[in-house]
Amino acid sequence: MNDEGERPNGAVSARDGDRARPDVETGGQPWVQAVFVSGDHLWEHALIWLLAGAGVEIVGLGRDVSRSSELVARHRPDILFVDTSGGVEPDRLLRALRETCRTRPSTSIVAACSRGDHSLRDCAFAGGAVSVADRDRPRDVIAAIGAAVAACTADGAARRPTLTRREVEILRLLADGRTSGEVAKVLWLTEQTVKYHLARAYKKLGVRTRAEALAWARRAGIAVKTEPLGLPSAGTSRSSRNGW
Repeated sequence: MNDEGERPNGAVSARDGDRARPDVETGGQPWVQAVFVSGDHLWEHALIWLLAGAGVEIVGLGRDVSRSSELVARHRPDILFVDTSGGVEPDRLLRALRETCRTRPSTSIVAACSRGDHSLRDCAFAGGAVSVADRDRPRDVIAAIGAAVAACTADGAARRPTLTRREVEILRLLADGRTSGEVAKVLWLTEQTVKYHLARAYKKLGVRTRAEALAWARRAGIAVKTEPLGLPSAGTSRSSRNGW
């Protein structure tokens, strides 16, 4: 396979416009087409081998995340998978994914980041990723791509509300158990500014309370709690009792 997107041996895909459809030569299994961008050759090949048996056809490969939109425009895939290994800068990732979303909104984006790299994870979500998996846990990566595949074969591209990087960052910190005041100190903001960003996030998510917003963040994978923080629960703060 090369950067021009040669197909895996034996992979046969049938297309119906922009939608994947069952292929009789694969036993009725729906093929979904994907573009991979990764700087880790061994990791990439292992993952592609696993996905080939799950109905995912890799039609394009890339090494530079900044060229993601070009690959998507050329191959028109159902899914763009981006591995952030190899020194990808958060701001560059954010710009690249946003440009990709503008180029082809129907392509679902899945990203893989190290669990503790919050800046990259936040930028991936803010850039339009429908899921961000822990690249050090192959099962998480397969599950994230599988969820995007299921959405593509059932209802078209997976979609989610587009949050800003700051909104994602605040939701992640709150989900870790911090109060609005603690989040304000961490981010060097006023508490009122934190509440302003939360209000905007609530509106985009179609929710009214902090509990609903954080439940959404956990389902989406934005919330990644690695170790207990020893901080007061967001549910016990005065601000949370007021709906913040």
